[in-house]
Amino acid sequence: MRRVTMLLVVLIAVAAAPAMAQQTVASTPAAGGAPYGALRPGALIFDQGPATGSNGGCWWNETAGQNFADQATLVDPAEIDEIRVFTCVAPMTGTVHVKILADDGAGTPAGVVYAEDKVPDAWAADPSSGGYVVAVVLTTPFQATAGTTYWYGISYNGQDMGQYSVLTPGDGMMAQFSGSAFSGHATVGDQMFQLMGTIVPVELQSIVVE
Repeated sequence: MRRVTMLLVVLIAVAAAPAMAQQTVASTPAAGGAPYGALRPGALIFDQGPATGSNGGCWWNETAGQNFADQATLVDPAEIDEIRVFTCVAPMTGTVHVKILADDGAGTPAGVVYAEDKVPDAWAADPSSGGYVVAVVLTTPFQATAGTTYWYGISYNGQDMGQYSVLTPGDGMMAQFSGSAFSGHATVGDQMFQLMGTIVPVELQSIVVE
């Protein structure tokens, strides 16, 4: 019985441990890298960008391997039309995977509520972070319900695109995945990202309620 008890203690400790995120290495723009458009003007409705804290490092970020998402809860209903993440990796050709997940009510990502693969709309040098900002305009704007937590992430299909963390405007953690499987909360800082979109006007909220 003693061996069984000790084994259970070890298993519980492993399950409770935070995920260990693998770091990535900063890169410089490669000759012939993908040409991207400039960041489009838009309304910032959630900010966990470089100005909200200090840089917590750059972390390996690939759709089929280690990748991330972080939570945001908006006070008002909103239409999210663009997600931006920050990285140390220079522009590459190819597509990224965009995901938005529901929350399980206990601070963990649950089912996928929006996902798509597409070429980024912008991948530009970002003086604020010292790296790059990658922007994806959603093909279909996401309708975020007021007071509801969702998890947002962007990863690269086929290789590492990096993901900066920021210390620490939020809870100091970001959800870590192995492929599509949630593997724990990485305690390396919050995911450095921003949401762009439109807050639903109060008068339109009233019409919907009626």
